[in-house]
This record gives sequence, structure tokens and C-alpha cells, in this order.
Amino acid sequence: MSHVEIRAATPVDAEAILPLQEAYWAFEGTTGFDRSTLSCRLNEFLSNRTHGLAWIAQDTDRLVGYLLAAFVFSFEYGGRMAEVDEFFVEEGSRGRGIGRRMLETARDALARAGCAALQLQVADDNRSTQRFYSSFGFRPKQGYRLWTVALPTGSGSGTVGTAWNYD
Repeated sequence: MSHVEIRAATPVDAEAILPLQEAYWAFEGTTGFDRSTLSCRLNEFLSNRTHGLAWIAQDTDRLVGYLLAAFVFSFEYGGRMAEVDEFFVEEGSRGRGIGRRMLETARDALARAGCAALQLQVADDNRSTQRFYSSFGFRPKQGYRLWTVALPTGSGSGTVGTAWNYD
């Protein structure tokens, strides 16, 4: 068995993460994967640590997993927290403890970065992933279900310094 290194991702890793990101989107049934657009978003995210932190799992000369955790400010949790936005280990590398090591690394680094909580989303019918996250102490927030809406101004470009009009 080869040694898999878990390390912080940098902008240099963006192009290597994209194929895994595409596989993750396909696995989750997420539509709209556009390599060019996501390359720009991923580079922006990895270039600005105020957005969040990221990790990769590297097996010799190729990536086999990635985790992106975005920062959120929460009054309920007393300040900065993080949300695991994307977390994926390629199918052929699962069952080797890579995901566990990645999540442990992320959890510990996010705590050191001052995050008071870590949250994530899991599909209602994905029991094996729910068991995995439960082993880390994650629990569903009883009585709540995540609701979202895409904003018409948000093509997702997320440019810093955008003037928002709340009228």
C-alpha cells in the first residue's frame, strides 16, 4: 500500500483538484459543472485564506481526495465557523482511512484557526456517510432543514468588493 499524504491545498493544486471536483459533482448529481468557471472559483478560493481552508490527499504523484471548508460568521456559535462545502475521495481510494485522516486534519486546523463549529450537509438517504460523520460527533440539527435560493445577481463570481444594494 502506498503512503497517502494529507496536506493543505494551495493555488498550485487547483488544476489537479478539478478532475476530482468534476467526479464529486457527478457523484452528487450536481449539474452545471463548467471547468473554466470552476477553475477560476477554485483559484480564487485557494488564493485567499479569508474564504476558507482546503486540503488534498496525494498518493505518490496524483490526488485522490480533497476537502474545501468555507468560513461563515455565526452569531449562534459565537463567531467564525466553517462549513465543509466539498469533500470527496475517489472511489478506488475509499476504505483506506483517507477520508478520516482528511476530516481529522481539517477539524484540527479549523479549530486552530479559531472556528467555534464545523458543519456540513449530508443527503437524507446517504446512511453510510451519516455514520461516518457521526463517528466524528456530527449530529443533525434537530428540527431544521437547510433551505437555499440562488440570487439573481450571483452568477457565483463572488468578487471581493462588490457593492451590494439591499433595496
